Amino acid sequence: MFREYLDKSYEGAVHTDGLACYKEIETGTYPKAIRISCAQHAKRKFKDVGEDCQAKEIIDTINELYQIEHKMLPEWDTEKRLASRNEKAPPVLELLEKKLLLIKAAPDFLPSSPPGGNRLPAYRV
Repeated sequence: MFREYLDKSYEGAVHTDGLACYKEIETGTYPKAIRISCAQHAKRKFKDVGEDCQAKEIIDTINELYQIEHKMLPEWDTEKRLASRNEKAPPVLELLEKKLLLIKAAPDFLPSSPPGGNRLPAYRV
């Protein structure tokens, strides 16, 4: 699998889906590598929750990131795309992080339980 291609001395980011085997990248086996999860795969977990308002807020916030990318589709200049991302994405990512941390900090949050089928704890940003 990825071990055939990723040397243990690799330094940098590795963008992965939610497959469990990639969690090894987050261990001491790859001390200088950072695993970056796919937002679409994370969003899918919140869709599994169903009609929960907090889940919908998380999904909508992730969708805002995709809208930033979608608006840049006609623009192929790498520097302009990077500048646009650097300007527009950080506030959305900060809001997403804040919402996720509020959910995690809620007293009725169960970190070992998958969100599917459970109601997410209420929070206010």
